[in-house]
Amino acid sequence: MDPNREMGVGERMAQGMAGTASAMQKEMAAAGGERPTAGTVDQTTVDGILEGWGNIPRSVVRKVIERYGLPNEAVPSRMIWFESGPWKRSIVYRDEVPHNFPKPHTDVLEQFIGLPRAG
Repeated sequence: MDPNREMGVGERMAQGMAGTASAMQKEMAAAGGERPTAGTVDQTTVDGILEGWGNIPRSVVRKVIERYGLPNEAVPSRMIWFESGPWKRSIVYRDEVPHNFPKPHTDVLEQFIGLPRAG
């Protein structure tokens, strides 16, 4: 398939349904979910990426590193820690997201918890 060709609606729907079915099969077999990256990114790589980040996200990354160690994944737009403390996954984003509740501020950190499986 030509990667530059745009898919039609039917083709996108079929691909989406196939992906959903595959994910459901893995989940039912208890083999689903995200597989954490083994190992960590080296400090030199982290420092190089942080050079292009603003003060707030850079500060948050340093605090997360102090608490949980170096990230498992790092790309120019985000750094990810898996199974860090109580968190299934922690992500610090380079780009701040503005919010106005309860007062104006920006977010750069997203953390996830695991839920027990039903049944």
